[in-house]
Amino acid sequence: MAKSRKTNKNLSMAKFLLNNTAMCFTTGDGYCRLYSLKTLKPIVVTPPIQRIFETTAFKWHVFIAGLGKAEINSTTVDDYIKGDLIVSPEYYLHSELAPKLDELHSEVNLRIPEHQFIGAGWIATPFPRDISEELAFNLFKTMGAFKRKRDKETGEVYVVE
Repeated sequence: MAKSRKTNKNLSMAKFLLNNTAMCFTTGDGYCRLYSLKTLKPIVVTPPIQRIFETTAFKWHVFIAGLGKAEINSTTVDDYIKGDLIVSPEYYLHSELAPKLDELHSEVNLRIPEHQFIGAGWIATPFPRDISEELAFNLFKTMGAFKRKRDKETGEVYVVE
């Protein structure tokens, strides 16, 4: 059976509005943010974009990562990520995506030594897209994901400006 004209129109509009964009999240953020993958700048979610995310399910391509901060000496700090690019096995609405990714974070986070772990994050595109580790690192850095520090005594992670 052929897809309805409305479905094709919604998908065409989604491809037009969401080309080269990604929904991004890091621990400590209260919500997901939409970013341009070309400029690494945030994009305002307009009502048409919001409607697409609320009504259209996608087979998301997601780079999911643990974030680390290694102190090399007392003055030098090296930020790094360890992660994987995954393709969702099913179609999900945006609202269904975050709970599914929370389940996967625990495995990825274990790749970062506990004393260096400062958080986790993900970058999700609604259409097929290869997200390199370099692009993911630069986007997480732009988002301020590495502006965190771990208290050596308590292990608590907190945001620093």
